[in-house]
Amino acid sequence: RGPASVGRGPYHPADLAARDGRLGISEVTKYAASWKRGEMWTEGPTPIPVGYVTRAGVLWRQGELYKFDPENGTAPRWWVVTQPRVRPADQTPRTPIRAHRRIESLGGERWRITIALDPGLGATAQALEERTPVGARWMGASEGGEWTGGVVRWGPYFDDRSRELSYEVMSLTRPEPRQGVAGVDGWMVRVVRVDASSSSTASLREEEGTMWLEAPAGAGRLLERSSDLRRWTSSGALPETDQPIGIDLPEAGAETEFFRVILPKSSTN
Repeated sequence: RGPASVGRGPYHPADLAARDGRLGISEVTKYAASWKRGEMWTEGPTPIPVGYVTRAGVLWRQGELYKFDPENGTAPRWWVVTQPRVRPADQTPRTPIRAHRRIESLGGERWRITIALDPGLGATAQALEERTPVGARWMGASEGGEWTGGVVRWGPYFDDRSRELSYEVMSLTRPEPRQGVAGVDGWMVRVVRVDASSSSTASLREEEGTMWLEAPAGAGRLLERSSDLRRWTSSGALPETDQPIGIDLPEAGAETEFFRVILPKSSTN
């Protein structure tokens, strides 16, 4: 049997068969397929978060061998490749991540919901999921989107190409989708309306085990964490986006952690 952990930390849950600190194409494919079908996975967290799927894709694409590095942030970004092929292991896209939703009537009771996803220049892996409107009748999705349990999922795609992904529903009234989340290289970014304005102040709020950061758009934002509110450790640079960023919180029973965001001086009030 192999060691109990990789680099004194947990294995990525996709590394389930060999537990060898390596993620190959077959392991990533199985993990992504289970996520796309909405299945439970043997190793938590379950249901599989979209950020974990794209982080598995990064580890595979960037060299397969990986290690645990808590200085690179929280899960799933604390898994980094040991010898990156192309880019540094933090895998933060170099241009803004954007995910905007628009809704259009197709006549009668038929509606099309389209999400324009731009993962940012230099992204390695991207995926998308959205909880579809309650009470609407599912009619199908574009580009291989799969729908199960009220959630439609696309990807993962191993590139940085922008896409427009859509699905259609039947509804007597204008359908209102529930939460949509884009996963890019281990980060999660919330899908917002195409006409939504970005936040002018910084705030953090928790929803179902995820902390969502809303802050002024722009580069240079840093995430730090602490267990005692005295000593703060860097968790790396946040990606540039004008949408809320999701950060996975520690599991129940784990050591309490506090988070704070350091904004560039020009963005503070």
